[in-house]
Amino acid sequence: MLQRIALSVAVVLFASAANAGTRNDDSCDIAVTPAATLLLPYFEVDVNSNMRTTLFSIINTSPQPQIAQVTLWTDWAYPAYSFDLFLTGYDVQSVNLRDIFAGAISSTPANAAPGNRSQSANPNHLTSMVSDCSQRPAVIPASMLDELRTVFTIGTISSCGRTRVGGTHVNAIGYATIDVVATCSPMTAGDPSWFSSKLLFDNVLTGDYQHIDSEVIRGNYAGGSPLVHIRAIPEGGPSGSIVGTNLPFTFYDRLTGGIIGGPPRTVDRRQPLPSTFAMHYVQGSTHDYVTRALWWREAVTGSGAACPEYFNNAVIPYLETIRFDEHENSYTFHDNGVGISPRPPGEPGMQVSSRMPTSTNLFPENLSTRDVAGWIYFNAGNRGSAAYSAARKGFAGGPTFIGPRNGQSWITIEMSSDGRFSVMFDAAALANGCSVVQQKEAQIGPGANTTP
Repeated sequence: MLQRIALSVAVVLFASAANAGTRNDDSCDIAVTPAATLLLPYFEVDVNSNMRTTLFSIINTSPQPQIAQVTLWTDWAYPAYSFDLFLTGYDVQSVNLRDIFAGAISSTPANAAPGNRSQSANPNHLTSMVSDCSQRPAVIPASMLDELRTVFTIGTISSCGRTRVGGTHVNAIGYATIDVVATCSPMTAGDPSWFSSKLLFDNVLTGDYQHIDSEVIRGNYAGGSPLVHIRAIPEGGPSGSIVGTNLPFTFYDRLTGGIIGGPPRTVDRRQPLPSTFAMHYVQGSTHDYVTRALWWREAVTGSGAACPEYFNNAVIPYLETIRFDEHENSYTFHDNGVGISPRPPGEPGMQVSSRMPTSTNLFPENLSTRDVAGWIYFNAGNRGSAAYSAARKGFAGGPTFIGPRNGQSWITIEMSSDGRFSVMFDAAALANGCSVVQQKEAQIGPGANTTP
């Protein structure tokens, strides 16, 4: 029944005899340190009013200019739109996503003069960078803006006809990835050639995001948290450089695995995210406490997925949730309950990006006490998808990963009370992305053997 959850697994790259030793940056642990990719796990924008929006900021911690590509994905993981932000050395760029859905994009010009402490050029940028980035639109054309709003609210886009690639909701909902890249172009991670022609590997970006809801009756609060910082291991090198990594799989693994004749599956070198979490909750009482989980789940569609396949990202199964109250009582679901695939009729789906109160039937109920607080164990492992079960072969002498692996996830906790106070913070990861696969009903914490 029981396995031990590995709390930290360090990854050490192969080193020559002349350069042997531990490289402290080579870790699967996710921390708020300069990274090559930033993840905004959930955004929401009221496209019809000024009530709810999501803001984020990106900081370039290096003296060299950098290009940050922002890709907006639907809550079913369809890459719907991207834009590039140019940052001079030590620059910061802030974006209100309401402006994007209103058609405005602002960014520093690609030929902007550097500050007196920064450099004028980045040797990893393509020679066409200034020309490419000078063609960035400052305004989204009306026809494209209509499509942008439609795909993030209704879930349809003209390139897929009537086939939905996102959920249906009043507000625009999805997630965003922010990657350091070599030039400006509309190509996204949904294109296999993006990994070998545009993606860079310098750990130079940091950032944060905020949710603001000024609707007096059902909102009236704000909260913020760091973006998820995902490092490249090892870092550095130009776009298209093929460098071995000892990571067993990577953040973009589902998009690199099906490229026949393409670069190695670990070409992006990004750290994988964990799948097991502990999240604190307070729900109810006289102060109307509300705790919501802001989820990002790894999709199951691979590179070049056909439009109908994105429906598979609308209901992604997970292994287990357990609610613990303040008296050490635990509550979970039976095998025919919530959280088991296929989901019973009428139960809410667990799409890639979502925001759900801990009072919904997605979580087990507290059946025996009146405790309004406690914590929830969540095992997002998804071993049933073929996208996660194929052989992963690296470089000669490098990693080989064969068989099932964890489905990646991230949880941010949003707590509010009295309709006017709010805080946001990340749930505690109980393992990292390189830890062993956790089975259902595994023991939480030490005390049992681990199995690969």
